[in-house]
Amino acid sequence: MELQLFDSGIMLGRAKLDKGGSFDTVKELREAMDRYGIGSALVYGAMAKDSWPREGNRLLMEMIRGEERLYPAWVGLPGHTGEFPDGETLKKQASENRVCALRLFPYHHTYLTSDFCCGELFRAMNEMHMPVFLDYGVEHWSEPMPWDEIHRLCKAWPDIPFVLVRVGCGSNRILFPLLAQCPNLHFEISYFDTNLGLETVTERFGAGRMLFGTGMPVYNPACPIAMLYYADISDEDKKKIAGENLQQLIGGIHYDV
Repeated sequence: MELQLFDSGIMLGRAKLDKGGSFDTVKELREAMDRYGIGSALVYGAMAKDSWPREGNRLLMEMIRGEERLYPAWVGLPGHTGEFPDGETLKKQASENRVCALRLFPYHHTYLTSDFCCGELFRAMNEMHMPVFLDYGVEHWSEPMPWDEIHRLCKAWPDIPFVLVRVGCGSNRILFPLLAQCPNLHFEISYFDTNLGLETVTERFGAGRMLFGTGMPVYNPACPIAMLYYADISDEDKKKIAGENLQQLIGGIHYDV
């Protein structure tokens, strides 16, 4: 069975510390997607991550205009310094541009997700039911995530589908109680190479909590693709992880609120 892969997190554009692997153009990205059998992708801008989110988001929209296989994820910031729109303006711009997710890099961009800092941002996303990807820059499974804060966010903003990025094999003892207590918590599988990980999560919490993702171009897509294809779960559950879950989250966004 060939799965319709919908990648939940690919970076587009020249990365700040590029070593020759960046997707500098949409053409390069399309070629890589075709090589690995990835039909669609949720993409965010390298400039938005590395330098200036507002300008990088604008550039992303220019790059993917007319590309039916590519869906925009904006990189976000709290708007207090004027570097990013306030909550109401963000809702309007996200609706006008049919933005499909917000991706946050709290550690990389040096801010807190506490209410005093990001409350306005999360309030806007909660009203829109916008998927929010939490990327804490994890490179190795032994690096910690702010699990208590993730739990607080899920409870405080129940209409936001939160998606954890780069959940590794050492996280199950914390991840599982979070999945049990927070129905709006999801994670992408790019780094979830724990033994029988997809099988166990599917059995205990359902396949609907996982999204296919590769982390390209920073990480090799072969591992998550192989994990999904060879997982000992039903074809229906594989289809959910491969792309149906992400399509459902995007389809639940409330534009023009």
